[in-house]
Amino acid sequence: MTKGRVRMGRGEMSSGEKQQSIREQQKLMTQERLLDAAVRVFLARGYSEATTDDIVAEAGVGRATFYLHFKSKLEVMRSLIRVVERQNESIIDEFVACGSPTREFLESWLRRFIGHWIENGDRFLVGFQALASEPELYREIDVGIRLATDALCRMMKSRQEMQIEEVQLRADLLVGALQQACRKLVSNPQRYSVDLAIRVLTDIWASNLGI
Repeated sequence: MTKGRVRMGRGEMSSGEKQQSIREQQKLMTQERLLDAAVRVFLARGYSEATTDDIVAEAGVGRATFYLHFKSKLEVMRSLIRVVERQNESIIDEFVACGSPTREFLESWLRRFIGHWIENGDRFLVGFQALASEPELYREIDVGIRLATDALCRMMKSRQEMQIEEVQLRADLLVGALQQACRKLVSNPQRYSVDLAIRVLTDIWASNLGI
């Protein structure tokens, strides 16, 4: 007497798929462990002085495990930047989608943007630290900057009569002021409060956007 096959319901995973899913989860956990270790090492030793051996020792893994996930210290830093930049771009997309922000929306959005920086402060700090010796990393952070400046340009052109050069300059300065405030809040949180930074930035951005 032959036993009939047990049919799998929709959405159910086979044992092979489950094993693959577990392996993927373990891989992601190991990558995150290495990234967290790299941040601690870069903060303690500086990016230029840190080595892959330092990261391996801090993470408590073997060299083979490190090279299974990353080719070099530069690739580790690139991955760190990409993670926070994806989140950055997601927040910037909210601003872009708004089209015509009110002052209340602007203040709320600036608070979320700055909150993201503070939450990931160590990763942002080591990222900027690495730019001094790895200038090619600028390409990794340029996408979010372009999204924000392009959105500001469109908003200012739709609300005020300005030459394109002035619009572009104002957009660059507004984004630069936001980045500078974020860096100050992360690197020297005692200098001024988050609420003060948000209030001043809201005033500056709202004035230029005519809201």
